[in-house]
Amino acid sequence: MLLFLAPLAAVLSIELSIVASARVSDARAAQRLGALMFTPFMGIYIGAEIGLISLDTNTLLIISGILAALDPSSLPRQHSHFPERRDSHKVEVIRL
Repeated sequence: MLLFLAPLAAVLSIELSIVASARVSDARAAQRLGALMFTPFMGIYIGAEIGLISLDTNTLLIISGILAALDPSSLPRQHSHFPERRDSHKVEVIRL
C-alpha cells in the first residue's frame, strides 16, 4: 500500500511547495509554509505511534484515496498563481 501512498504524497508535496513559493516573497516564508504542509503526515505518524490510528491496509488505502483525490484538484489552482506570459517581451535576434 505504500507503493501508492509514497508517490502520491511526494507529488502533492511538490505541487504545494511550488504554489507556496509562488505566493510568498521570501524564502523563509516559503520554508515555513512547507513545514506546515508536513504536519498532516506527522499527525498520522504520531497517531499511529500512540495507538489512535492503526496503519493497516485499509487505512493506507483510505489515505491513498484522499491523496489521489487531492493531487489532480491542485493542478488547476497552481496555474492561477502564476502570472500570464506576455508576448510583448520578445527579444529580437540581430544577425551579424
